[in-house]
Amino acid sequence: MPEGSSVFWRKDKKRWVLSYADPARGQPQKVLPKEITNQRAAEQWARAWLDASGLRPTEALAQRRDEGPTVALCADRWLNLLDKDSRVAPATLAGNRGHLYNHILPVFGARSIAGLEVPELRSWLRALREKIKGASTVRNIYYTMSSLYAAAMAEGWVRRESNVVAHPGVKKEVPDLDDSKEVLRLRWRGHRR
Repeated sequence: MPEGSSVFWRKDKKRWVLSYADPARGQPQKVLPKEITNQRAAEQWARAWLDASGLRPTEALAQRRDEGPTVALCADRWLNLLDKDSRVAPATLAGNRGHLYNHILPVFGARSIAGLEVPELRSWLRALREKIKGASTVRNIYYTMSSLYAAAMAEGWVRRESNVVAHPGVKKEVPDLDDSKEVLRLRWRGHRR
């Protein structure tokens, strides 16, 4: 199947369904004829129908990813929402702002948020791990990016089926916390007995 399209079985309809990217309609679905009984036949029918209809889901998907707001615009909108949310602590807002301006926007700021892809996010995290040795700092930067993307999806600034930042392949690049290296040492300066 071309990128931007898929066929799947709808149990409730007892039919195969084609989902495809369309520049005007988003991600519409087409119920296949009931005589289509297996996935291979469904994919063949779907390819023929897309060709006959002049639909190009791969091009529509690419266009949708290239258009739309940039990561920087979404970040500004998100920070404004956080700033107005009484549940967000000032320190959390300051931390998110620092992660965005120091580590996320210099790399992705000018990019369309819908155009971000798993391989470049994995590469970005590998570079962060080399630059920043503290696993907890890298994890916090990652969670800022993931939260930004989730908010962009929730607010309708980006239309994708899933949060690409939360993809399992991206998450594998997030370092584990190593308790032996990140120990908080406290000194007690009280009276000795």
